[in-house]
Amino acid sequence: QMKRQVVGRCIGYRRPLRTTVHYNKTIWNFTSYPNLMQCCFYATGTARHHPSVNHELVIPTRRQKKAMKAETTSRVLGSRKFICDTLEGLAKKGDYEGAQREFDKLRERNHKIDTYTFNCLILSCIPHGNIKEAFRIYNFMKKFQKIPDKHTFYHLLNVIANAQSLKKKASGRAVPIIDKNPEEDVVEDVNSDFESYILRIKQEMRRYEMHQDIAFYNLLLKCYLKHYTTNSSTSKKESNPIYKILQELKDNNLKADASMYNIWMTEVAKEHAGMPNALPKALEIWESMRFQGIKPGLRDYNVLLGVCSRSKYKQDCKIGLELWEQMREELKGEQGDKYTYDMVFRMLSKIGDKTKFENTGRRLWRELRDRVQNRTIEIDSYLAKSAQIMIDAAGKTGGWEDVAEEFGSLMKVQRPKLSAGQSADEGRRERGIVIKHQPRQKS
Repeated sequence: QMKRQVVGRCIGYRRPLRTTVHYNKTIWNFTSYPNLMQCCFYATGTARHHPSVNHELVIPTRRQKKAMKAETTSRVLGSRKFICDTLEGLAKKGDYEGAQREFDKLRERNHKIDTYTFNCLILSCIPHGNIKEAFRIYNFMKKFQKIPDKHTFYHLLNVIANAQSLKKKASGRAVPIIDKNPEEDVVEDVNSDFESYILRIKQEMRRYEMHQDIAFYNLLLKCYLKHYTTNSSTSKKESNPIYKILQELKDNNLKADASMYNIWMTEVAKEHAGMPNALPKALEIWESMRFQGIKPGLRDYNVLLGVCSRSKYKQDCKIGLELWEQMREELKGEQGDKYTYDMVFRMLSKIGDKTKFENTGRRLWRELRDRVQNRTIEIDSYLAKSAQIMIDAAGKTGGWEDVAEEFGSLMKVQRPKLSAGQSADEGRRERGIVIKHQPRQKS
């Protein structure tokens, strides 16, 4: 049962050649030299030199090599691990049809099908928000007598959340939160499918005795925020499902974490995007988070700075710069990541104040330049674009030629990293580089 090793020992100094030797029905690859003098095989821990070994070295022909390579390739491509890895990759991309094909391959080759494979199929339904298909896969999993885990229900909640987001984009508005009256059954009919899906997930989790943790409630809050609007003046805390979730957390002896408030702030800011009350709504949630005793970190500040940077009002950008200074004081030693620099650059360019450019802008640019040179931060295409916009806006006030020259030399040394889902041509266009496709010359 000991592992067999083949070691080619040679005398010579010429360039090596890769040779395939067929030994004891096993293909061994080892390095040989043109002036090979002797070959040593180590099998079962005993060294035997070439002359004393009773076997024949069979070097396969070109056709045999091709057949062995094809056999090895088919064996690898048909293995369960390879098919499962392909299934997971297609599921993350949202390719449901491709994931279904890989799942059918597992069944055709009689490979083991477990909860993980069904979870990958449900994961492929998230980008399209296909709720009915996701629950069909869930029912199919129960017919296979596979017990779902917590990731199964997390994927189902993500499918519901994305479906509500796609419906909101298509219709242009979400379902308003209205106090239920006996005379009005319209809202209840609109919400019936959504509430039934949520109720079924809760019942299934109780059936399999799964504890509803804080991650489950974070996704549940995301579903409700994407389904309902939060700007209804007639809504009360007693009838608001968001406050019901917070009350349910208290009943289960759970405490809301920073991720829940981040989801809340992000969705509320999206709902009120372009309105003057977007930042006050987010700040209200921010203050309630601080009141609960949750100490904000860099990610929490980035969410709030993102709300400020996306606003078209200068006053919101000024408040964002104050929050950025507050972050520096509270998180001592934390300078921020590339997203922080990106948002602060955008806020500075929207404010357009010369004193802000000279004080905050120059200090921030010198800090970013030093971090890039020390390789503690990496510039992507978004950060390069926002820095270029800020430098151009500051250049109109005068006295920024040196910074523009430093930025140009820095971009020559380090090419900005492409963002996710961005092609090389799109990255060049964002940096203002003219793309000229020349025809290939014939050699």
